[in-house]
Amino acid sequence: MGRLVPKKGCHLLITAMKKVLQQQPRTALVIVGSKWFGNFNENGYVKMLREQAKPISEHIYFTSFLPVYELPDYYTMSDVLICASQWEEPLARVQYEAMTAGIPIITTGRGGNPEIIKHGQNGLVISQYEHPNAFAACMLYMIKNRGKREMMGITNRGLIENCFNFEQYALRIAEVYKRFDLSEGDTHSKVPAS
Repeated sequence: MGRLVPKKGCHLLITAMKKVLQQQPRTALVIVGSKWFGNFNENGYVKMLREQAKPISEHIYFTSFLPVYELPDYYTMSDVLICASQWEEPLARVQYEAMTAGIPIITTGRGGNPEIIKHGQNGLVISQYEHPNAFAACMLYMIKNRGKREMMGITNRGLIENCFNFEQYALRIAEVYKRFDLSEGDTHSKVPAS
């Protein structure tokens, strides 16, 4: 889900799918997104992805850009979300969306991803993020271990309900403001020195 650009790693997933299909031929990869939000035009990278997918095209589906109100259907039909970030992504919003839908996540150890996804608890974190074989191994693990996959999804839904929701976010922000309460007019005593 999201922008289809090289730093999102979609090309690695297509290569990984070729390996997955050798063991699990009833698997499908759905690629949701386009080169930019709201843009239906294809750039060179998207064309390359489609070409790369041709040998296994009956197992790979490209939706192009979808409006936000259609995304929940794609999350709830999925068994797992794969976030193949190749860059130091602060934290992909799609991971929170997948957690809300109660599905596990395969992600890379790049940027903020491992701050939310704990390997073996609510998903799998790939340290060898540049290697399609690492993605294939994680994909096969999720396919073959339905019970573990479902427990990770339940854990994710619980995290959204108890930790990563607007109420909890607001409470944490309020605590930050309380620590730096400037309402007394003293703007220097409570702000830490830089």
